[in-house]
Amino acid sequence: MSLFTRQLTLNVQLPDGFTFENFVFNENRLLVRDQLEGTDSVWLTGAYSTGKTHLLSALACANDQTALYLPADELIASCDPTMLDGLEATYCLVFDDIDKLAQTVAWSEALFHLFNRHHAQGGRWVCSSQVAPRYVDTPLADLRSRFTLFPAFELGNYNDQERVKIFSERARFRGIKVNEDVYPYITNHLPRDLKYWLQLLDQLDQASLAEQRKVTIPLVKSVLQQNESLRRQLSLT
Repeated sequence: MSLFTRQLTLNVQLPDGFTFENFVFNENRLLVRDQLEGTDSVWLTGAYSTGKTHLLSALACANDQTALYLPADELIASCDPTMLDGLEATYCLVFDDIDKLAQTVAWSEALFHLFNRHHAQGGRWVCSSQVAPRYVDTPLADLRSRFTLFPAFELGNYNDQERVKIFSERARFRGIKVNEDVYPYITNHLPRDLKYWLQLLDQLDQASLAEQRKVTIPLVKSVLQQNESLRRQLSLT
């Protein structure tokens, strides 16, 4: 069974379009890329919207013959811990938000036994979580001790310039033309959490396509007013 077939069997799929080529790297994240492109196990920590899922997906996409992407939310929603049985045959296991899996007895025990089998075969784990390995909330202390064997790298929050660069690169990748005065406007009006910027970009993509318009401040204002979630965040800034 190919890893792609296995991915479908598990009812999980790689997010679309997440590659190393369209990720915006700063100095810290370039160091992380070097680690991801190596052969050692790696643990990425950081808040939401700091690039963990993008980087793990890019790694799995670039190594689709040897790596299996395993997002915790989808596993919890559609699988039980027995799905980990036999995964030691896959060289690289990529666990996104592994701290969520480790919270329950059943999943933590399954992870612990998989780790032991996989480690004995020289396998590689690449994991992400919001906290460092030693702070993972799990009922199985032995699992946490295994996690602390990983070299951990923290991805910090993006600054204003980096968010603008990410927004503009994602827009360019989609073929969206954006007026330059849009960037200072959204910097001043949106929260600093990148997820709201990318949510806005999704909405602008649809609006600019429907209206055949370049992205301008009036279009941004219109989209913000029509999107309740974004409008609510706008009122908090």
